[in-house]
Amino acid sequence: MTVGISELAMGFTKTCRGCGHKMSLHLGAQATTPQPTVTVQQPTATQTAPQGPPPGWYPDAQGANRWWDGVQWTEHIQSGTPPVPPAAPSV
Repeated sequence: MTVGISELAMGFTKTCRGCGHKMSLHLGAQATTPQPTVTVQQPTATQTAPQGPPPGWYPDAQGANRWWDGVQWTEHIQSGTPPVPPAAPSV
């Protein structure tokens, strides 16, 4: 089997990354194959949460302390009076 020069040249031409055609088929602005459009999107600025008080225990309306994690109130509640430590055993 013999291969002509034109068939041999076609095997060495580059392929278009967008459509897969041989680059020799693309005629620039006169190309009949639609060229892919590349759109670069700029990242949007991230929205920061409004600054509030730092995380910690704060009094709530029921007279207890509730934990604020810096963003929202949690389910953790601490009674208004500190717990009494157990009495030491008498010897």
